[in-house]
Amino acid sequence: DYQQKDHLAGLRKQWGFIQTLTKQRTQFVNQFKGLLYTSNPELLHFCQGETPAWILTLAIKYPSAARLKRARAKTVAKIPFVSKEKAKQLVSDAKRSIASATDPATEQIIVSTARQIIHLNKTIDAQTNRMIKSCDVPEVELLKTFNGIGDKSAIGLLIEIQTVKRFARGKNLASFFGLHPVLKESGDTAKVSKMSKQGRVEPRHILYMVTLAALKCNPRIL
Repeated sequence: DYQQKDHLAGLRKQWGFIQTLTKQRTQFVNQFKGLLYTSNPELLHFCQGETPAWILTLAIKYPSAARLKRARAKTVAKIPFVSKEKAKQLVSDAKRSIASATDPATEQIIVSTARQIIHLNKTIDAQTNRMIKSCDVPEVELLKTFNGIGDKSAIGLLIEIQTVKRFARGKNLASFFGLHPVLKESGDTAKVSKMSKQGRVEPRHILYMVTLAALKCNPRIL
């Protein structure tokens, strides 16, 4: 019914806004890593997975290996989460760097990109906290009773499911998420059962992160 009141409308708007900000952050992070590859490639191994905040702060102060190699380790160590030993290693690596970009334009873009990522991180955290505090949906509390599911994951799953009344059986919900198994075969190759991945992408991402968290606290997942 088009006139039916949607009690998840507010959460859905906030969730969509956070997802948009997250996609923007991903674009900036990818650009930042590409720039770092030319200006100070030795730092890239610290950027596996999420880019740590101290790397962004370091890049703002020393946007190239040429600048970092002239810095004092004692000054670099003032950056949060950078120990004296790590600071010495960073300066030492910068002196032996194979960086190809030392021009002011690249340095300026790196600084600007790092600041954009920091700003987006703060905005995403603030919006997420606001969404969690404003959420008073009982289904979210029910989902959180599962080990590994937190506030954000529960809200995301609820927004995707909307209501379990939409699905006659659990198999229908699994198909909606694209988690149901299918047989893959081609020519003379043997049949292999794999996840279909034909359903919604976002809930699969949420469930993947939930599973990683559950591995640490839920023995039934092991």
